Amino acid sequence: MYVDTLSGSTVSMLNRFMSQKEEEYMIISDRFCIIGDNKEFYISFVLGKMADVMQILDNKLMHSSIIMSELKKACGKRISIDAVEIKLKIDDLCLHNITLPVYALLKKCFNMIKEEKNINYEQLIRFEKPIDINAQCDNRGGYNVFQYYGETSSFPLVGFVMFKEKDVPYKYDYNKIKL
Repeated sequence: MYVDTLSGSTVSMLNRFMSQKEEEYMIISDRFCIIGDNKEFYISFVLGKMADVMQILDNKLMHSSIIMSELKKACGKRISIDAVEIKLKIDDLCLHNITLPVYALLKKCFNMIKEEKNINYEQLIRFEKPIDINAQCDNRGGYNVFQYYGETSSFPLVGFVMFKEKDVPYKYDYNKIKL
């Protein structure tokens, strides 16, 4: 599995991933902190290779309006499900450090975690249907599609991995994650 971080350019990150011909998945090593039910959950997202037009047309991806740069802004922040829900109930749409589409994604992850009888750390938890994430990428991965400046490509967000700790240990072996 290819490993990269959101700390730099997301375009460069995705270009590097697309150039990895033998790697089917990329784990974003940065952790997202979801707070709910008085607990903190640390997750990292797993992306698949760039989706082709047929995957989108055949409805193989769950449509979303999430943009990779929005996901990057929420990375490393502590997102409280309860606090956001209270804001939404009083029609306060001024959310700090997170957009509504990213919140919906994190809430989906939180709900999936709540449904788990035994929490499986360091194991891929797959979405029922991969979620369409939009991102800019120069490397078209062999697809013969012209792309205008600023136009985004679709990447399937296949799931997430839960971790016990907020921080990534130095030289963590991502190959031990069960796919």
